[in-house]
Amino acid sequence: MSVDKLIQYIFDQGDWYSPTFLRWVESSKRFESFVERYKDKIRKKVKDAQKDPQPREKLKDVLFELEIACLLCKITRFAVEYEKHGKKGPDFTVNDETSTAFNVEMKRIRPGESPQVHFDLWKSYVKHQFHSIPSKLALRMKFGDDLDTSLDLVDRSEEKTLQVIEHITDTIPIAERAILTEGNPRFSIAVPGFENEFVLQFRKPPYSTDVLVNDGGESPFFYAGQEDRKFDDLYWKALGQAIPDMINVLAIDTDSKTHDSWALTICMHHLNELVRRNDIERTKPLSGVLFRGGWLAAGREPNILWCDEEAHHTIPEDIGLALRTMV
Repeated sequence: MSVDKLIQYIFDQGDWYSPTFLRWVESSKRFESFVERYKDKIRKKVKDAQKDPQPREKLKDVLFELEIACLLCKITRFAVEYEKHGKKGPDFTVNDETSTAFNVEMKRIRPGESPQVHFDLWKSYVKHQFHSIPSKLALRMKFGDDLDTSLDLVDRSEEKTLQVIEHITDTIPIAERAILTEGNPRFSIAVPGFENEFVLQFRKPPYSTDVLVNDGGESPFFYAGQEDRKFDDLYWKALGQAIPDMINVLAIDTDSKTHDSWALTICMHHLNELVRRNDIERTKPLSGVLFRGGWLAAGREPNILWCDEEAHHTIPEDIGLALRTMV
């Protein structure tokens, strides 16, 4: 199939045509062969992006995947496979000429995207569930401040939404007995599975109520303005897509102007703190994080590669150099 027909086949949605993608295909015969091989998969991703609530941002996500594929294909020692381990696995599996194989998972930070927004939506949903429960008490959902141990709290909370709601419901009569019968001013209890992170605080409100009410007074869990937290959030999500017994790399990109080298430096500090914590064994499948973006400082290597030297499988030095310098 000619390049023109290949592009037309993939981008047949009119204004969805991407001249940038065309330049990538024309710049590398190996990438052209990659696109030919996976044209049906790429076409479907473009069509799915059109149905997304944020279609333009979703298309940028897809193009970032393909840009990384193009860069990997330009390195002649690499043979690149697309979603070899299925949709829930990493985006690319790369076989090096030294017979070393590694996976690359792509994540892109969208402008304005924040784990705090996602977390607030989850809290609002939970609060809505208990607003109709008969009670004379008020409830405050208090979350801990040790963010280095709780960066994946959003995902874990969503996974246990039903258990959290059931725990609140089961705890109400216990709290009523402690406050209304025994005269205690407050009653606090940790949510199972979230010790030192998520505590329920009950009290008698200053006004009469027949249903459990929200006590308010909650401060943002993720510090305002801490753009580096978005990098951390993607790190935790990528862990779920890592393949055991292989080198796994997370690639992060953003065109958001709110990110800069300062946020990246803080993020890398957080990652270094994680690897020093012997109790966080679940981070070990992820071998490193590759950072890309126009906000990276000029005059240095085009990419920044953070490596976890304590990972189950570390990134060989020659492969790390190839990733840092691919352009």
